[in-house]
This record gives sequence, C-alpha cells and structure tokens, in this order.
Amino acid sequence: MVKKLKKRPRTERITRKLDAAPTFENKSRLGWFNSQIGGESYFFLAVCVIAQLATVLITWPTWQVRTQPPNLPWFQSTPQFSCGILLVISLVLVLISPRKCGLAFHLVILTLAISMDQFRCQPQVLSIAFLMAACVWKPVRRVCVWFLVSMWLWAGIHKYVSPDWFMQVSYQLLSGTRVDAKRFHFAFAVIVMVGELLLAVAAWRKPKLAAAGCVALHFGIVAFLVVIDWNRSVLPWNLCTAVVGAWLLWNAETVGATPGQRRLAIPDSWCEKTAIIALLIVPVGMYFGVVRHCFAHALYSGNLPMGLVTHRDGIEPLEVWDELQFPFPNVPKAYRDYFLLTGAVGDKLHIRDPGGISSRYFRLASIGRLQEITVDDFFSGRDGSVEGIALDDPRKIYLLEMSNATLLKRSRAEMIYAVKFDPGRFDATLLAHLRGLPNLEQIQLAACDVEDNDLELLSGYRKLMGLGLDGTAITNAGLKQLHDLPSLIVLEHEGTAITREGLDLLGIPQ
Repeated sequence: MVKKLKKRPRTERITRKLDAAPTFENKSRLGWFNSQIGGESYFFLAVCVIAQLATVLITWPTWQVRTQPPNLPWFQSTPQFSCGILLVISLVLVLISPRKCGLAFHLVILTLAISMDQFRCQPQVLSIAFLMAACVWKPVRRVCVWFLVSMWLWAGIHKYVSPDWFMQVSYQLLSGTRVDAKRFHFAFAVIVMVGELLLAVAAWRKPKLAAAGCVALHFGIVAFLVVIDWNRSVLPWNLCTAVVGAWLLWNAETVGATPGQRRLAIPDSWCEKTAIIALLIVPVGMYFGVVRHCFAHALYSGNLPMGLVTHRDGIEPLEVWDELQFPFPNVPKAYRDYFLLTGAVGDKLHIRDPGGISSRYFRLASIGRLQEITVDDFFSGRDGSVEGIALDDPRKIYLLEMSNATLLKRSRAEMIYAVKFDPGRFDATLLAHLRGLPNLEQIQLAACDVEDNDLELLSGYRKLMGLGLDGTAITNAGLKQLHDLPSLIVLEHEGTAITREGLDLLGIPQ
C-alpha cells in the first residue's frame, strides 16, 4: 500500500523558495564596481587605489628593471621584469571587480614585484594595500583598526627609545622650517612622540574620538613634509590614512556598557585574534634583527642601520632618495647584498647599526664572496684593497654642532675630515664625541681649555695628520698620550710648554 504524501500549503512553498534565494549581499558579489562591496566601502577603496597609484607613479623607476641603482633581489639570480604597468592594470581591476578578483590580482602582482627587489619593500606601499583589503573584506577591516593602533603605538615607542629622534633627526626636520630648530626641536620631538602614543591609546579606548586625531595627525604630517619639501613618496599614504583610517575607526566594532565607555572589540575568530597579537608584538623583533623596519613602524625614529661603500674612485653612501624616491632598505642584509652586486674586488663596506653592534666592516675578497674584516684591515690598503672610509655618527655630529664646533667636508657627500672647536664653548668631554668621526685628518684646539690628560681621548686616530694646540696648557707629558697616531706630521704648539724633545717623542719633523 502506497502512503499518500501530504501536500504542503502553497504559502509554505513560497516561503521556502524565498529563503533559498540568494540574498542581496550574495547577489552583489556577482556584479561589478560598487555593487560588490557597497557604495560607502567603494568610495574609500577608491581613495586607497588613488593613493597607491600616486605612490607607484612617484616612485616609477623603482618598479622597472634598472641598471642604476640596480634591482636588489632577495636571492641571487632572481629573474627580473618591469612591474609598473602591471601594477597600474591591477589597480584598475580593483575598481572594476574589487571582491571577485581585482584586489587579489593586485596583491599577487605587488607580492611578486617586492619579491624581485628589496627596494620595493616599503611601509607606504604595504600599508595602503592593507587599507585596500580592509575596504573589501570585513574580517580584514576588524584587524586593520588594530593595525592602526599598532602603527601609532610603535611609531611612538621607537621614537621614545631613540636618542637620535630627540637629537639630530628632530633638529634636521625642524631646520627645514622657519622655526628656531636649535631652540624648539626637543619640544617638537616630545610633542610628536606623545601625540602618536596618545592616539594609539585613544584608538583602542575611544575609536570615534581617535578618528578626529587620525585626520589631524596625518594631514599635519602631509603639511609638514610639503613645507620642508621632503619624502614625497609618503604623501599619498598619509592622505589615505587620514581619510580611510578615520572612517575605519568611526565604524569600528566596539564593546562597552555606555557610549562613553565603548572601546575596540576583539574579534571572536582565533585567526583574527592571532593576527592582532602579531601586529602588536612583531615590531619588537626589529631590535633583535629579525624584523625589517618596514614591518615595525620605525617611522622617522632614526635608530636604523647605515651603510657606506668605498670604491677606488670614491665613496657611495647607501641612501638612494633622488633616483627612486624611496630610501635604501636600512637593513644589514640589503647593504651586503647591494655591495656583492655592485662592488669591485678590493672595495670595502662599513655598516653602522645604532640598534645593535656598533660597526661591521667588509671587503669584497672576490666576485661573489664577502669577507668580514677588522677595523684595522678596513682602514689599511693591504692586499691591494682600497683604504676604507667609515661613516660618521650623526648623533656625534649633532652634539659637536650644538657646541659651535666647525665641521669641515671636502664636498657635501664626503665624510668630515676636520674639526675646529670654539674656545668659548669648549669642554673636554666634547673630545669623546670625536670617536664618531673616524676619518678625521685635522683637529684644531687652539686657545681651548684642554689639559694633558684630556689628550688621551685623541689616541687611535689612524688618519689624523694635523693637531692644533696653540695657546693651550699642554706640555710634553700630554704628548705621551698621543703615541698611537701613525699619520701625525703637523703639531701646532706656539704658546705652549711643548719642547723639541716632546715632538721627537712623536716623531714630528722639524
């Protein structure tokens, strides 16, 4: 006997069909342009796309196959091809089909471009890409607000722990304005550092309030950089962060009993929680040499490595602003890789790392083989290599300039070769700062209040050829402190107690 099935009411069948039909949100993913993510998100995505496009255009040579400076691959023998046009096409596709394929294609092309050249691994490019993803995918949006917290937090922390920021970096930045940099640069450094830290706390505790702070900070950075005419490649990034960052904070998911107590919500997903934890703790790895500064938000703090190559025909500071509009990747690996790629046998490399080992010295022993050497080998010309020229310490230069010392270079790109102290501002402790000027050939101390024991601070200068001591209290006893000056041939001593016997002790000619 066949059991007769009960017929469902017509109204129930209609309801089930409606339930099974795709929602508007699902339908929108099948469309194009703003229909995939909504008009509001699409507007802010367009802001990001324009910013990324502007950054690529400003730094256009960086995205091509180059000969000077050459592309710097992460691994030798990496094939190279130009990526500029592909990046522009991918950004157009982001606007056409953001969620379906456009953004994914852009991220693939960007990753491929960065994998071919270390110069392209820059925080502005990476940050704008993150903001673009936040406009398209909601899980990324929940994480991205914490990215902003981490960025401001670590930007402030890096400045707080960096003596360079409170000294020469803030001084040089403010010197580009009409403000008296010598008088106000420390206050400027404190205000910027505290402002970033407070904005990070506000973004966590009161996101809507922080949205206004986001606009003020980043528009302020843009205005300041325009005034001093410096670092154009970060202008689109700051404009984008001011607009899109404020929108993300204003609409961020929050928790709290009352509107005045609402703070950023922590997502329920363990994947998103892990991403947030990583964003907050990874930057500390910069101080252990395991995280590049472009991932650590070390923005203008100054506590980054520096590199200088000595060729047979001169020196090459590894900075590279003008050609690419991007700074050199300030990490020891990038300096070594570049030296291996461009150096000739016998050339030398000095890497100065204020955050770790103070200095490391290298010689290109043969094609493709880098040899770490001692400081004595670096400055000598043994084995047919060039005599190395080492980097000056910017912090020591700043301290000497603040004491009205005169610092001389043969050209703007050269290192300092001579120092003349101001007798009215001289203090013997200033001599210790000369250790940061390893290429000194002349030191003028005429009429300065310097004593015999103070000269011990001048021993060990391999290139020092002339020393001025006219009108000082130095005696032959003080000259005994200068036994380790192999290049010294001129010693001015008029008006001192120095005798011929003392000069003979140093081997100074008549």
